[in-house]
Amino acid sequence: MSDTEVHDNIPQENQENPTFFGMRMGVNISDANFALLDKITPEHMDKMIDASASDEQAKRKIQSRRQWLNLVYAVLAMAVFVFLIIFLRSDTDLLVTVITIAVSFLGGLGTGFTLFKRKNGD
Repeated sequence: MSDTEVHDNIPQENQENPTFFGMRMGVNISDANFALLDKITPEHMDKMIDASASDEQAKRKIQSRRQWLNLVYAVLAMAVFVFLIIFLRSDTDLLVTVITIAVSFLGGLGTGFTLFKRKNGD
């Protein structure tokens, strides 16, 4: 049965329904995918596995770099905090104000990162 005959046999309300044609096209596309799957050889599968393994290795390398960078940031933050305590120990009112501002900033930063991760589903 040709496409024209199939189209003529469809009720009028379904001929104008884009969902109906989308579902019909999906059947044709899936038929083409099965033909493509028949052509995949074990060599193709080996290449896909190797590519996946190298991709995972690259992801682990990036994650390791991020962890080291986060450690550097934490050490720098601690160094600045210690410097402020030593530098401002004579003026306790200013020290308390600076620490309050720093803690408020860090709390807001943590809240922002948490909301961003929840929004993106990470």
